[in-house]
Amino acid sequence: MKALDWVADARYGIHTRYMKNYEADDRKGTAAQDATRNIPMLYHRLFVLRRYLKPSPADVFIDLGCGTGRPLFVMAYSDAGVIRGVDFHEVAVRHCTNNLAHYRGPKSKIIIYRADCATLCFTNETIFYLYNPFGPVTLAAVLKRIHNSITRNFRPIRICFYETEQRKLLDESAWLVLEKTLPFPGGRFLIYSSHSASA
Repeated sequence: MKALDWVADARYGIHTRYMKNYEADDRKGTAAQDATRNIPMLYHRLFVLRRYLKPSPADVFIDLGCGTGRPLFVMAYSDAGVIRGVDFHEVAVRHCTNNLAHYRGPKSKIIIYRADCATLCFTNETIFYLYNPFGPVTLAAVLKRIHNSITRNFRPIRICFYETEQRKLLDESAWLVLEKTLPFPGGRFLIYSSHSASA
């Protein structure tokens, strides 16, 4: 599928194949210092995810640990009203912002900013995308902040999580249910949805 990645990047006018495993000095940029890596998801998996999610104009999609931004540019071709990308790493954000400048698709609804995901204050996001950008401490903080957000501003949300052993943090969250599994060779997306903001 790597050939498709080259073709899709060329079609979009971007370069999203940058990869980096974060070292100790990089991880100092986050509160928990558990950032793991920046590796892009294969395009064909993102296309499958987009078809399943069918974002509407009411949806706000956010990629937590967006790296060079590939999911943002794929989801921008959906009906989602807003597309957000967040990453703690200066180089990743710079790559992503440069990609946005050269992107040949619908770019007006894409917003990119630099922040530690563990400290974000969520407001109106409805679709959360995570491709294992950080460890369990940050993931637990993110889940707590998402739950607090939907308690303050009730809305249905979905969390798209590429499965690792950290899925236990989502499985043990009483306010989430596993809605769908999207399998691929070597892995799968787990789609969780909220069923109660008060659980």
